[in-house]
Amino acid sequence: RRSVMRGVVRPSHASRVQPPACPGAVAAHTAHHHLPHTARPALKACCHTRELLWPVHTHSSHSITHASHKALHAARECRVSSSFENQPHPETAPEDGVMLLGFVEEDLSVIRDNLDFLFPGLSVLAISAQQAHQHTVPELIHSFNLAASGTSHASSSTSHTTTHTAEAPAGASTNQQLPSIDSSSEQLPGSEAASRDVFSGRVVYLMGPDAQEEASECNQRLLSLNVAPAVVGALQPRHLTQKLAEVVHGLRAAHAGYWGLVRPATLLLPQDQLTPGTPASAQLPSSFPPASTQLPHSSTLPMDSSASTDSSEVLATGVLRLAEQKERVLGPLAQATVVLAAVLDAGTVPSSTGGWRKDEAHVAVLDGLVTEQERRELLEWLTSPGHDHSGPPPEAKWEQGCVDREGDRASWGLRPEMLSALEHSPPGPVVALQTRLAALYPEYTLCHMPADTLSTEESAPLSVFVGNAVMAEDAVAWHDDADPATLPPDSPWVHNYGYYYNREPGKPRFVSVLLYLNEEWPQELHAETMFADPESQTGLFARPAPGRVVLMDQDMPHRISTPSATAGGAPRYSLVWKMVWFPRGDPTLPREGAAQTTLLMTGEKTQVLTEGRVLPGVCRPQWGPPIRLGSAGQLLGQPAWHH
Repeated sequence: RRSVMRGVVRPSHASRVQPPACPGAVAAHTAHHHLPHTARPALKACCHTRELLWPVHTHSSHSITHASHKALHAARECRVSSSFENQPHPETAPEDGVMLLGFVEEDLSVIRDNLDFLFPGLSVLAISAQQAHQHTVPELIHSFNLAASGTSHASSSTSHTTTHTAEAPAGASTNQQLPSIDSSSEQLPGSEAASRDVFSGRVVYLMGPDAQEEASECNQRLLSLNVAPAVVGALQPRHLTQKLAEVVHGLRAAHAGYWGLVRPATLLLPQDQLTPGTPASAQLPSSFPPASTQLPHSSTLPMDSSASTDSSEVLATGVLRLAEQKERVLGPLAQATVVLAAVLDAGTVPSSTGGWRKDEAHVAVLDGLVTEQERRELLEWLTSPGHDHSGPPPEAKWEQGCVDREGDRASWGLRPEMLSALEHSPPGPVVALQTRLAALYPEYTLCHMPADTLSTEESAPLSVFVGNAVMAEDAVAWHDDADPATLPPDSPWVHNYGYYYNREPGKPRFVSVLLYLNEEWPQELHAETMFADPESQTGLFARPAPGRVVLMDQDMPHRISTPSATAGGAPRYSLVWKMVWFPRGDPTLPREGAAQTTLLMTGEKTQVLTEGRVLPGVCRPQWGPPIRLGSAGQLLGQPAWHH
């Protein structure tokens, strides 16, 4: 069996603070971290939104493998049934064409030069985020028809413009253009304003039967031009009552649900009832389900069964139980303390909406989030009650199959069945910590990383959880856990969320959670977790302590320090969660996020989703300013001596 990598080995970091390589330069997969999204290798991939391109059915499995991905791609044909003959307004009958959302000017420039190859015989229109949120689908279709025919309408609120229309390539249809439907040049793709008005999520929206016939080849053609793929969807009659933004959010949600990209972590209580410092009674639901009923639309554990059938008694019992449950789960938050909050590995990186942004990775060390009883119970669950921890872990649950770097001798890691149980049937201490983290970071919906959709047969396999039992003389290496900027182009994640550097505002954030499990680990035994700032060639470390929790951005380079010879045969136990933190209100979240999504799509809140919110990172602002190390500090490169 192939070894499970603890993470991915990071290439040279020197270019992180430099402009990326030329888009025409195609590098190996391990070097993707330093290329813009238009410079990814042209591997074949095609991922379509099933809601529109084949019959819809519910699919919630989280066990889709890469092999089944290929089988699904090969087995399905795009079958579209859209009928507009009976529509009341003839102007809403669409011309065959394509609307593009979420593509930055760099992408649009490539598309303009290759229209006949990408969308043969079709008109193409670039749609901004503002236009998608303000206009209904019929309004945009009407404007699209005007743009495609080259006519204008004086009374129309939108008009065709050729300001940013490239000449059609030789042999191309004269209707093949990339106009904007807004006559204001300030809103056109390529301007500074447009770079802030790029729709969140890349979508190719196909209109008409001729356009929909191109669906199966769309992403393959984009990738052959080194343009990142997108979610591909098609116009349906029911869309004519919606704004385009609502339609596109639905496409992305259907795509994410089909591939299992959003996997909320199991919580003991719904996240809306986890506000720290608020009495449990202040957030109790107005009505309470039977005690044996699981709360709807949430990844919360069902409550214990109750013998009472009287509704008032059930309500009173449930309220009391919920209050007790909340106190037991959130009580340790009042005792938790910050040991370290730091930022490092800073640089300037491309933004997925165009331009550049400053970026820096976070790491935090907290004590007290896990009780001593929970730490002991979890260690016993991972090994066995009464196990002698001065020697190797039990082979019934552990195997030598975990490596930091391909080719190294494998160290002890949890067996696949244990890793699966941690995700799908987690023990109480795991759920308790996940619940406290959800309370500590209420701006996010905490989810497990969809590892099976992020790796390919050619890349190192990833795991949602990693158990480490590192012993003296084990091989260790610097690595990243994961990075959304280095995923393979045929990953469904790339199609829905695009290529982006971790911590992109408004995008899901890749975060690892590390929990130390040994009852005691003296300083002379070493085995610290080390974090690097590559530019300054410095770093910091965290010593293992019973129940200590480390939170870090997954793309931060880190490694384990090998236990000293003094440790003998004693392993240093730790458990790592690979998580993805979705901003609350992300349109791809399950239905429990519908209320937040609606707010983000209406009124003033629309701009929150359009421009992307800058949410708190791993280091909470309430803790005070974090330590700024190396490239994230102000001293790097300063003269050491002054006259």
